[in-house]
Amino acid sequence: MLKTDKKLIIIVLIVVAALALLYLSQEIRRTYKKEVLNGLGRVQGADLSLLTESDIQHLPEIVQKYLAYTGVIGKPKVQNYRIVLEAEMKTDPRKPWTPVIFEQYNFLDQPTRLFLVRMNMSGLPVIGLDSYINTKGNMLIKAAGLIKVSDIGGEFMDRAEAATLFNDMCLVAPASLTDPRIEWENIDDLTVKAIFTDGPNRVSAWLYFNDIGQLVNFVTDDRSYTTMDGKNMQVRWSTPVGNYREISGMRISTSGAATWHLPEGDYTYGKIKNIRELEYNLESYK
Repeated sequence: MLKTDKKLIIIVLIVVAALALLYLSQEIRRTYKKEVLNGLGRVQGADLSLLTESDIQHLPEIVQKYLAYTGVIGKPKVQNYRIVLEAEMKTDPRKPWTPVIFEQYNFLDQPTRLFLVRMNMSGLPVIGLDSYINTKGNMLIKAAGLIKVSDIGGEFMDRAEAATLFNDMCLVAPASLTDPRIEWENIDDLTVKAIFTDGPNRVSAWLYFNDIGQLVNFVTDDRSYTTMDGKNMQVRWSTPVGNYREISGMRISTSGAATWHLPEGDYTYGKIKNIRELEYNLESYK
């Protein structure tokens, strides 16, 4: 009986330890869901009136053309959206591409970006949360959901995440470009400079369009690149896009890349291969 009792105790301890590790490994997912639910709670009853021609009259002509091309005029104004992307990433210019799934919620009332990534690195499953909440940016990455690989915050991340959120607005939620927090400057017939301000974060970007009104590139100097030795340096970042098609009643780009323009040469570290899901103005968590 004594040996049986010891075996039973060992089995119970192993099960308890496994359950504890499983619970801890889901911490990033729980944080993600909590912040999404916070956002969904805020936008209940938000203004979903239709975007009209008069709403866009103050925008540069080429931006008006972009909004008309995407089909947002006459559709409800966007308060939030959820997108699931199939992509490829590389964590170093010398490494091969790795398939990755991105899931993301954005909220526009209080600019919020919640970007969940799942991928494999060196044979280990990795989960990360790239976030912008209450003007604060952070990137948290854990191997197997347990071992912290990266946890980066600070003023440079606040500004970088604000720039990334503005990139999302331009590419995924064109209707949001009527936001009064955006200032516009015409550069030429197909190029504008835009400045987005959220609290202490003021970021700018150049938006490049083609003749038919498609946004083809977004370029900013307000993101920071982390070097292999942990240093942060402000580097030009661009997201050339294309392959426009209709999703959820909007014409948006469905392929693109993310590129750092480093002193030693360009480094494309991400490629969007497909938009798996896209929904606007959600009321409940999915």
